[in-house]
Amino acid sequence: MNLSDDSLLAGMAMGDAAAAAAFVSRYQPRVYGLALTIVRSNTVAEEVAQEVFLRIWRSATAYDARRGQVGTWVLTITRNLAIDALRLRGNHEQPLDPQALTETLLSREERESRSTHIEDKEHLRSALHALPPEQVRLIVLFVVYGLTAQETADLEGIPLGTADMTPFLSKITGTFDGLFGIFFGKDGVTIGNQAFDLGLTKKYKWAGDGAIAEATNLPALGNKIEGFVGINRYVPVLDAPLNTPHHKKFYEDAVARLKQIDPSGPLPDRYVQANFEAMNFLKLGIQKSGFQGRQDTAKLIAALEGLEVKEGDDFPQGDKTLRKEDHQAFLREFIFEIRGGKHRVVEVVPKEKTVFPPACKFA
Repeated sequence: MNLSDDSLLAGMAMGDAAAAAAFVSRYQPRVYGLALTIVRSNTVAEEVAQEVFLRIWRSATAYDARRGQVGTWVLTITRNLAIDALRLRGNHEQPLDPQALTETLLSREERESRSTHIEDKEHLRSALHALPPEQVRLIVLFVVYGLTAQETADLEGIPLGTADMTPFLSKITGTFDGLFGIFFGKDGVTIGNQAFDLGLTKKYKWAGDGAIAEATNLPALGNKIEGFVGINRYVPVLDAPLNTPHHKKFYEDAVARLKQIDPSGPLPDRYVQANFEAMNFLKLGIQKSGFQGRQDTAKLIAALEGLEVKEGDDFPQGDKTLRKEDHQAFLREFIFEIRGGKHRVVEVVPKEKTVFPPACKFA
């Protein structure tokens, strides 16, 4: 049969045995190959493959083409069942060598595969070969073996949240003006410290998303983040334009509450501010829509769409608009610099200048 994957799956959903046989013939090499790569046992791989096709036969009617291609769906089922088989047997073997794994995964395509599959194979092979072996190994552990971040950290002896970025950073050379980083949480601390240690922040101007230098990250960054220029929707300062009674009230209350959690007394960051104001947005929507329960969800969404709020006790960061078409919020932003271990506002970007055309429409 030369029918498409979708057509064969539709036939299986109707109980067509011929369609099922053609589907199994088409996917058997890839399903068995992936299962064997993970379980490393011919017998277990065969059992996994049988269970995969039985699962597909039973759930063919549930396949939704809008959520991905048939091949992706089939291999996801295979991966999950193979990992389950490993765990049931208490198998803790080390993954295959990354190069061997790559060859195994990518060499089991059917000979009659379309050229697009061959192109995808070569793209993936090239991408993996361009990475250092230790990074390919992490990809294997996450994507193929399905290990969690904590399991991977335990296996590899890497403290969780402190992955070494120096192999990547050390490759940055050339004559250009600066570095712009977009990192969050512990990764922001890691990139800040290691970029400084490699001398990059002395050689280049250092800027990026304000999350790198959130108030909660500053103690771990110390003087290594000095001079960093970032943009953020909130900075914990009482300078203009945040020197209002509304912001001072929020700031002092947030500082007191944070000290109850962490005695070191971190200053509020944008996540504290965003959660505070989001709850007040939701409160307005509930009041406006008369929301009483799940049956009023559509009314609540309609009430929030296009909602505009003014700076005040409930919205100390400033005026905001929640655009109806794509539910995108617009608010003023702050360009800041870290000086003396503190945020200093350099420029305020008005809310109106942050507006861009909607990429999609919900309403």
